[in-house]
Amino acid sequence: MRIFRSTALHSLPFLVAVMGYAHTLSPSQASKPSFSITTNLLDSVIRPPSEMILEICMTNISDKDIHYGVDGQPLWTMFRIDVRDSSGSPVSMTPAGRTAARGFGVVSGIISVPIKPGQSICPQLILNRVFNLSRPGQYQVEVRKYDTITGLLVTSKPLTVTVPPEAPAHKRTRHAFSIAITMPFDSVKAGWLIPVSIAVRNISNHDLSLAVWDGRNQDATIHTPDEFGSGIGVTGSHGMPAPLTMTGHDYRDRIDIADGAFILEPIHPGEVLQEIRCIGDLIDVTKPGRYTIQVVLTDPTNNQLVKSNLTTVTVTSGAQERQNSLPVHPPFIVSIRLDQSLTAKREFPLLICQTNISDRNIVLDNASYAYEFRVLDSHGIKVPPTDLGRKALDYWTPYRRQHRPPAPSIAWKIAPGQSLCGIEDLAPGWDLSEPGTYSVQIIRYDYPDAAPGQGLDELPTVKSNILRFAVSPSVSKPRS
Repeated sequence: MRIFRSTALHSLPFLVAVMGYAHTLSPSQASKPSFSITTNLLDSVIRPPSEMILEICMTNISDKDIHYGVDGQPLWTMFRIDVRDSSGSPVSMTPAGRTAARGFGVVSGIISVPIKPGQSICPQLILNRVFNLSRPGQYQVEVRKYDTITGLLVTSKPLTVTVPPEAPAHKRTRHAFSIAITMPFDSVKAGWLIPVSIAVRNISNHDLSLAVWDGRNQDATIHTPDEFGSGIGVTGSHGMPAPLTMTGHDYRDRIDIADGAFILEPIHPGEVLQEIRCIGDLIDVTKPGRYTIQVVLTDPTNNQLVKSNLTTVTVTSGAQERQNSLPVHPPFIVSIRLDQSLTAKREFPLLICQTNISDRNIVLDNASYAYEFRVLDSHGIKVPPTDLGRKALDYWTPYRRQHRPPAPSIAWKIAPGQSLCGIEDLAPGWDLSEPGTYSVQIIRYDYPDAAPGQGLDELPTVKSNILRFAVSPSVSKPRS
């Protein structure tokens, strides 16, 4: 995770695009290529080991659709990426980069994807995960692709990136943001993931963007480690860094690349962005003991590290639980964010993810009930439902004290560490007709642990992060 200056991002992350069935012209027949390539480094200065996000945009500049196919490689592998150091020498690839490079130049696909005239596809590439950029200095990046329609080679303009030396640890300066973390639980069972709430506050007078890693599929149970790109550090009882898992070693050594993309979440001056992450996929916290957690991010305005407060959590053994009657926690957490990929289709698409943090399979459903939503305006007053939202509340309220009534068709068996995600549009259910800043939080009961005949109100609650979003005058309108 890293703070970036606000930058427009229109990404189609990790689709696999390959050349499809287009008629090829000879170079003599074509005066210009059918597409252009531009590159954008979302922050031109990085500090290892922060992630350097390179956006590659291919724009259809012809008057016809360009078709591509989808198969099993990340979209950026369709390009030839050339990275050179200040002396002009090629920069070597990481082990993960060499593996990914085997997919360069793939020319067949399974599903055809059109790019219409004037439209762009903009995958992102974590450049320092694919190329060895650990040494300070300046690097030049060029991206090339052969246009099979016109027979021309298309090349991006050179892009220069600076990797600065390590910033002096003693240097003090004013930061653009602060970080506060809290632990939802004081203790966690051995073998469970450890949830942590991370809040980043913009204390500057200009907009910032937080690069938030998103490795979860919104329609299925695909999951990638939440620690990746998060800045989370864990110290064990002995005062040394907690060991890495096997997956953690692969990520640290650049043997593997996480399957997902960074989402740039805006933070306006004075605002707070909160998210919930889990520890346990990359960092090994399975051994009983007391662990200290801290989040460290890089401030791009001064190249300084910003550290959160220190907080602790105890991982207990089965014997400790039985002896001390330690509390039993819900086996899942809920996290929410606005889904950027569907904003053109829905006004306020809320991506809701439930993650299994336990050491056993649990059954979750992807239903959303109106009484689980807590929507407030900028004054902290509950937002009234629309007529449609009121009907939903009236319909489901009788079930609230009895049981959660999901249909079997929407119930999923979720393995440890996996997530079940779905999208709910806030606009139809709540009156967002007035411009301003709103907040939303999901409060859900621990329904996987409900015994036969047990009412939901008898169970512990699971609260998501609080998400704040703005409604502009051009978007707001009366609700029926």
